[in-house]
Amino acid sequence: MNKSHAIRVGLGAGDSREMPASIDRRQFSAAAVLALLGGATITAGCGGGSSGSPTAPTPPPQTQATGDNYGVVSANHASPHIAVIRGSQLSAGGALTLDISNTFHTHSLSLTSSQMTQIAGGARVAQLSSRNPHSDGSDMHDHLVTFN
Repeated sequence: MNKSHAIRVGLGAGDSREMPASIDRRQFSAAAVLALLGGATITAGCGGGSSGSPTAPTPPPQTQATGDNYGVVSANHASPHIAVIRGSQLSAGGALTLDISNTFHTHSLSLTSSQMTQIAGGARVAQLSSRNPHSDGSDMHDHLVTFN
């Protein structure tokens, strides 16, 4: 018995695609993998000052009762960069620049007022950090930070 179903997939607000009404197992598996990995970011090359190798993004703590929102920093280090938007900053609205430096080198992350509104509303927002070298001057790099 072959039933025809429309399948809608999407990665976030405003991103929705309709798949063909009839798909085989391979197409379904590929769509499922893409949906699961849609929010994942894989970046290579950023060493951690003295540790030398990147680590997988660490899942951030759940949003606290204070309303703080923790971002996931791609290609993070053993001494990690941490991106936190405080609940008071989210409710205030407006553009924001976060200092996400670790103990070895600096990075900043600039978010527009529109991005802040999206984050406060629960939408997934990804933004690149500033491009900076390690403390020894090597390896110019940035990090993709994803909220929600």
